[in-house]
Amino acid sequence: MKARQMAYEYQLTFDMLAAQFKVTMIAGSILLPNPSVKNGKLVVSDGPLYNVSAVFRPDGKLEPQLTKKVYPIADELPFVCPINPADVPVFDTEVGRLGVLVCADSWNSAVYQTLKKKGATLLAVPSYSAGNDVWKTTWRGYSGTPTPLDARADVGKLTEGQAWLAHAMAGRAIPEAGISKGMNVFLRGKLWDLGSDGKTIILDGQGAPQTTQPINGATLTCLWL
Repeated sequence: MKARQMAYEYQLTFDMLAAQFKVTMIAGSILLPNPSVKNGKLVVSDGPLYNVSAVFRPDGKLEPQLTKKVYPIADELPFVCPINPADVPVFDTEVGRLGVLVCADSWNSAVYQTLKKKGATLLAVPSYSAGNDVWKTTWRGYSGTPTPLDARADVGKLTEGQAWLAHAMAGRAIPEAGISKGMNVFLRGKLWDLGSDGKTIILDGQGAPQTTQPINGATLTCLWL
């Protein structure tokens, strides 16, 4: 019911930010029915729902390809349509070829194979961890997909936060795609009554992954390339 207005506000917000600061802007994901880009506009139509993220150029224009979520988690499976891992796009920017993975996609090896094949050198992962202080709770394994062999030994032993470092972007980007620079950011603040948690995780090409201090609100984190 709100999809067309949502798409309009989403594009208006992020194209203005990208143009104002003259940067490539990776927008957080949004749930839309059958979204696509036509004549530079984000449009929706009748069809399945996708969890999708858009990239805006430094002039504010929208990239024609959208990044759609490949692996919906258990809570999304009843209504979010998945896509093929091979269809994850890579974007040319002034500082390298950018891959974008929506949240839990960053836990799965198949998408890293796609990024490597398409020559990605940078990675951005917009994410959401539902629940206040959920990063301190015991990790129960993958959601919506089977926990792979390389992660099963850590189920019940790591915290949620430790698992994000071990088995998502921070643990897979370098060995599986050769990507040494990237950022995994988490929605913080109040989203209805769902709660939120998560620290920004940074790969700077200089060594081990870094995390920012926790903050329950907006933050600006710079990764100099």
